[in-house]
Amino acid sequence: MRLALDEAGNLLTLEEGSCGTINILTVCPIKKAVTARVKVELQISYPDIPFSKPRFLAWHSCNTLLVVDLGIDRIFQVDYKMGYCIKSFGTPGKASGQFNDPAGITSDNLGYIYIADSRNHRIQVYDPFLDFACILEKDAPLFRPSGIHVTPNDDLLVINYWENSIAKFNLITKKPMGY
Repeated sequence: MRLALDEAGNLLTLEEGSCGTINILTVCPIKKAVTARVKVELQISYPDIPFSKPRFLAWHSCNTLLVVDLGIDRIFQVDYKMGYCIKSFGTPGKASGQFNDPAGITSDNLGYIYIADSRNHRIQVYDPFLDFACILEKDAPLFRPSGIHVTPNDDLLVINYWENSIAKFNLITKKPMGY
């Protein structure tokens, strides 16, 4: 998703800048206006800049967002208020902790991060400290998972792009449910 909510209920979105930068916009729903626009340099080295495609974001914790760059298979943790990149992780590949066209990100109420690793046809899970935890076990196949969201009932909803469907997994039991 290109939208996230912060702890105050403000909408957060991103717009691509140039040369490895993004702008994080904070929109206050009460004022119906952009209340902040903060430039963030993503710490991308020159050979990767032309391929960078920061597209998805998720709220992580106080003042931090996670930004998925599907063009260079990397996730960035950014402080959206101060305007700097805290950390990045991920490399291209098929091994645990590597991505191939990551196309969605979300977190649960315990701070665990779920990343739709689209062309590897799986969901990768990271702990609240952004360390790789596991690949989500599932009984139903995913084909190009993309948009991803955790509901208040601990259900993980995943757009199964090549199947034109939505998969629903209960994170408590880790088993897929019909949707």
